[in-house]
Amino acid sequence: MNYMRAVIKNYFGFEIIDEVIFEGHAQDPENAATIIAEGLKKVNETAAKL
Repeated sequence: MNYMRAVIKNYFGFEIIDEVIFEGHAQDPENAATIIAEGLKKVNETAAKL
């Protein structure tokens, strides 16, 4: 993630206001749908702030 932050900030010149990271869905396939649904909920909340 640090690499991506650096590229987005330094190369493209974007300011990172907030970020949502989906973790654990590949390691826990049984709960992947729940993890992804929770992540998408956070994405919607973050997008509403813009």
